[in-house]
Amino acid sequence: MPFCRNKQELVIFEKMLKALSVTIHEIDADISYQARQLVKQYALSHSMEMADALIAATALAKDEVLCTGNIKHFSVVPGLILDQYSPAN
Repeated sequence: MPFCRNKQELVIFEKMLKALSVTIHEIDADISYQARQLVKQYALSHSMEMADALIAATALAKDEVLCTGNIKHFSVVPGLILDQYSPAN
């Protein structure tokens, strides 16, 4: 994971995912298409990048809550259900 600074943090993160029974969704053609549409619509106005678009499109397609430390990145996407994440919580 890009935000893990070392192997110890990666192990902790993977344990957290397992403890929370987090589902990992694969990107399919529909999600990929939706992500491209989000980038087209929001790249210039809100600096939407493909990585965030893929995350948002996946949450929309799978009807999942997107838990993020940066609500601002995703707040522009209509229909996306967001939950603020803070490592301190």
